[in-house]
Order: sequence, then C-alpha cells, then structure tokens
Amino acid sequence: MNIAHITTLYPEYLTDFESRNPQIKAASFAEHRTLLYTDAFAWGDYFARYLAIRGKPCLHIIANYPALQHKWASENGFQPDSRDPLFSIVRAQVQQHATDFLFIEDCCAFPTAKVRLLEAAVRLRGIACYHGVESNIDHLVPPEALLLTCSPPMAREWHSKGYRTAILRHAFEPSVLLGLPPSEKKVDVSFIGSCSPLWHPERHDWLLNVMQGVPALEIWTDSFRKSARAMARAIAASLVHGRGSRVLAHFASPLRRRAHPAIYGRKMLAQLGDSLVTLNAHITQRNPTAGNMRLFEATGVGACLVTDARDDLSEIFEPDVEVVTYATPEESVEKVRWLLDHPLDAQAIGKRGQDRTLRDHTFAKRAEQLEQLMIAHTRDRQTRSHRAAT
Repeated sequence: MNIAHITTLYPEYLTDFESRNPQIKAASFAEHRTLLYTDAFAWGDYFARYLAIRGKPCLHIIANYPALQHKWASENGFQPDSRDPLFSIVRAQVQQHATDFLFIEDCCAFPTAKVRLLEAAVRLRGIACYHGVESNIDHLVPPEALLLTCSPPMAREWHSKGYRTAILRHAFEPSVLLGLPPSEKKVDVSFIGSCSPLWHPERHDWLLNVMQGVPALEIWTDSFRKSARAMARAIAASLVHGRGSRVLAHFASPLRRRAHPAIYGRKMLAQLGDSLVTLNAHITQRNPTAGNMRLFEATGVGACLVTDARDDLSEIFEPDVEVVTYATPEESVEKVRWLLDHPLDAQAIGKRGQDRTLRDHTFAKRAEQLEQLMIAHTRDRQTRSHRAAT
C-alpha cells in the first residue's frame, strides 16, 4: 500500500512561518519541508512518519504551499500546468509515488471532482477522506470513500446516508516535548485560538464573560489581525445575513485589549505548557461533540485544561480529573478562579491529563488505527468488486 496524505495548512500560519524563517528562501525542497515539520504545526507529517514505520510508505503533500511545492517541481523537472499549477504538482507527486491509496485531509480543497482527476492519474485501491465540521458533503466526498471524522454524531449521520464512516480523533506527538523549554507556568490563564464575533460569536461572548471574572486572562489570536481580503469576505457575509451587529462587535470588542498576536506550532505549544490553566471552547454545532485539536495539544504539554462539557468527553478524558469541564460561562469563571486559588491542584490535573494523552492519544496510536481502517476498507472494496463481477 502506497499512501498519499494530501493536506492544506492555514495561510496565516504559512505567512507566520516564513516571516520567522527567512532562510528558507535559499533552502532545498527537503530542507524547507524538514524545517516546516520541525515547527510542529497541527498534524505535521506524523501520520506519514508512523505509517511508514508500519511498512506503509506514505507521501505527505502540503497542497496549498506554493513556495514549497514549486521547489519540488523545479527539482524534479516538472513544468506545472498554468491553468492550475498547484493541483498539477500534486497530481505529479501522486503519480511519482505510485500512489494506490489516497488520504484526503481537506475535503473542501480536494472535493470529489478533484479526487476523480487524481484517480484518473493512478490506479487506486482505496480513498479515505477526513472531515470534521458539519456541512453538506454530497460533492465533497466520493460515495465509495471511507469517511473519517472526530465527531460520532456526524459519523452516524453520514453513515445513514450510505457512507462508510469511522472515528479518527486528533492526537499529540510526544517527541515535540523534547524541544520545548521547561514550563515555568508564567501565565495564570490563557486562551489560544479564534474568538472574533464574526466567526465565533458564542466563543467571543463566553470569553468576554471570563475576562470580566478572571482579570488574569491572556489571549493569543489572529482574529483581530485578519487580512483585508478575509475581513471583507466576513463582513460581507455578516451584512448579507443581517448580522451587522457582529461587525460592530468585532471592531469594538474588549477582547482586543487582552489579545496578543497569534502564535502557532512549537511556539504555541510552549505557551500552552507555560500556562497554569488554559481554556477551550468547541465550535458551535447542531450535535455538540468533544474532540478538537486543542484538547490534545493542551493536555499533551501538561496544562490544566478547562473545556466545555460534552456528552462524549468521558470517552477521551475523565472529566474534572484529567481535564476540568464547565456547562455555562458562569461555571467556567467559578472553576478557573478555584484553580487559580489552588495551583497545586491545577498542576496535578494537568499532569493527569498529560499522562492520559501520552498513553492513549498519540499519533503513533492513531496511525495504527488509520492503517487498520485503510486495510479493512481496501478489503471491503475488493469484496464488493468481486461480488459485482460474479
């Protein structure tokens, strides 16, 4: 099985990465990619790394990174198609790797139509697509694909529509800890992530409540430093849907006074680890479920995580033992205050959460799970094909 894991990264992160690493302009493709992986952003190349260890060669492709992808094209003597240069490079990489199994991490960037074009370039044994947000997937995921998600309610819903689904939760990479500075818990309470009322109004209002009750709160976010294009799109969408008040709230938000510039990757993990308490709130969903990336990043570095209660959270962590949960904004303030008054208890919860993550929620374990899902999916497709032929 030769796997191609195709993903995209936040443009804001890529811009930040390049600003911190100007030397990459002169770097080779391999040097550039290695430095990017060393920065430990999101899933990194962890699935590719551990699948390869398990005897499944896996090519990791960052499809939306022109500076990196064009280096590959240049070094491999490939002339990109001017009509869609980045996609043509991905297709060439998939062909060169003799890919027979596609793992699509970003279905919005690689919907069914693009998967079909890749399928025409190689002979595939299977396709797996990851999707973690509620949306209409009719044109995003091929009907024969294995559909992976971190949300059990979404898995059940999509299964009812005929998809073969499975749960694949986020994870943490323990080796990252070796490169982080010692934690000194300099920050009492942190929140790292998006919090503008334009994109996350409930999260914004919750943080306002926390800020009023917990003066020590510090925030790191890109929400108030978005590009002009991103802001224009968000403002237009809000106005079209009659949500002009969100535009005003964005520019007048008191959270701006607490907001540091966004941090990503290893720097973000170090800041989480240097926080006695860090806060989390999942995005608003029709079927609330636990499992965003911050659960594993925060616990992985040993912070005491305070997160919104979810029915399935107990499948991942033991509530109020390995992480602290809240059901209302008022309860989150109450629990954060208690933790600040009892720092040794907060550190003990952080340690228990870290132990759980390092035991049960590593990328090595997720890669083993993914491998088994891919094998089962391939066998299932072969069985169905054989039955259809006979």
